[in-house]
Amino acid sequence: TLTVDEEEGRIDGTLEIKENFLCHGRKKNDVKICSFMKGYCEGVIEELLGGQPVTLVCITEQCPLKNAFKKTCKYRVDIGDEE
Repeated sequence: TLTVDEEEGRIDGTLEIKENFLCHGRKKNDVKICSFMKGYCEGVIEELLGGQPVTLVCITEQCPLKNAFKKTCKYRVDIGDEE
């Protein structure tokens, strides 16, 4: 969910990926898929925003790779912050 504040020129929010099929059957320490998904989503959001830099920060409390009962990856979306 992204919130747009046109007066302040800010965009805040989170991105949730539920039941990510790419996590299924992966080893618990295989974080390469997390980097792939993060980079892909950053690129898509940047494209939608006309090239505005986007950084996703993982805020998932329990990673689906480490806990089979958890099914959601959650990222904070930072717009205009390059790292």
